[in-house]
Amino acid sequence: MMRELSNYVQVAARSRCTIPVCIDCHRDLHDRDNTVSIVGYLTQEERANARRLLEQLRREHPKIIELLAEGDDQVYEARLVKDWLEGRFDQ
Repeated sequence: MMRELSNYVQVAARSRCTIPVCIDCHRDLHDRDNTVSIVGYLTQEERANARRLLEQLRREHPKIIELLAEGDDQVYEARLVKDWLEGRFDQ
């Protein structure tokens, strides 16, 4: 979803938008029978970066945020947006 940002190449470098996790955690994050949140895996810096990117996405493409916020919790991107909107990135 971040590829939709006007400055994607500058702000969403793979090294800044990739979170290393073990294979079991990776499977849990993408398992549609599970609603594991990624927030617990993020450092404060990663949370701040994700917050900035999501805020920009909301300004540039509010419908994407709206659609994801109404989406199924079993979809990774929907859970990420909901966590952000619910303030879990600030905890």
